[in-house]
Amino acid sequence: MKLGIIGLPQSGKTTLFNALTGRGEQKSTAAHKSNFAVIPIPDERLDFLWEKTGREKNKVPATVTFVDFLAVKESESLALMHEMDGLLFALRAFKILGTDVKIEPLREAAEIEIQLILTDTEIVQKRLKKLEQMLIKPIPDKKEREKEQHALSKVWEVLKCDNPARLAVLTKEEELLVRGFQFLSGKPHLLLLNASEEFAGKSASEICGTESLPDAEMVVICGKLEMEISQLPKSDQEVFLSEYGIKERGSDAVLRQSYKVLDMISFLTIGKDEVRAWSVRRGSSAVEAAGSVHTDMARGFIRAEVVSFDDFKSLGSIKDARAHGKARLEGKDYIVADGDIIEFRFSV
Repeated sequence: MKLGIIGLPQSGKTTLFNALTGRGEQKSTAAHKSNFAVIPIPDERLDFLWEKTGREKNKVPATVTFVDFLAVKESESLALMHEMDGLLFALRAFKILGTDVKIEPLREAAEIEIQLILTDTEIVQKRLKKLEQMLIKPIPDKKEREKEQHALSKVWEVLKCDNPARLAVLTKEEELLVRGFQFLSGKPHLLLLNASEEFAGKSASEICGTESLPDAEMVVICGKLEMEISQLPKSDQEVFLSEYGIKERGSDAVLRQSYKVLDMISFLTIGKDEVRAWSVRRGSSAVEAAGSVHTDMARGFIRAEVVSFDDFKSLGSIKDARAHGKARLEGKDYIVADGDIIEFRFSV
């Protein structure tokens, strides 16, 4: 899972990045590169599985890659942005010293989205123009290109009204035809309210002064404060968070809400040398989940043995789950459920 942090100037993007990744106040040494950090996703189910199946094994959590987009060449920045699974909007909820700029996070969110819409508009217009020129002549894949043109026209009708690409109503076939464009305004997004200490412990509605929020989820995180706390010994971190009324660490809240916004789930595997958590989209089939572990597993998929985490927890082992009829053999079309413990059987 890759999440890109974007925002307007002086929104505190890099401070949020440091707070989320626990890296402290670090700066890139190369102005043309963005900051990257790979962070493990906390999962109590994985911890339990590791304790039960042998602590001598490696415990490998699922991960998320955070990307802080710096001042890079526009083409480089956009190319990397298109690779993200989701976008985190850094919104300012602190006063800029020496200015009288108002705190208006929802206005900033709308401004960021307009920029994404304009980027997508340029892509769609160029492609539609090219398709129009192509379809004048007889070409081998004319029917496919006509379908693509029709799908992109639907996206264009949405974009030209200053609405995001995700609002375009497309069939499954049309979604596949335009998926390669990776529209920025079509990506799932999460609003990060970068708040000053005075707002610590307050809800997004309290800070924004409204009960009506955009369609994306919003997380409040005191970026500067949490960045500083992340540099303290772990034994002191919870004490300081509690003193400021922060019930949940910002990074944990962002990961939890990102899973929700991106519609992700986790499944678990028990290997000879490791127990591991894997992230997949909700609705993924068993063969798709196998492919996320290794392409050979998907290619030679035979079946999957599945035990739910709850059954494993109550019975204590895979062996006991089998004895009580709680281990199921599923085919490639089985839809993986959150918390499934899966052993893939394959032959290549």
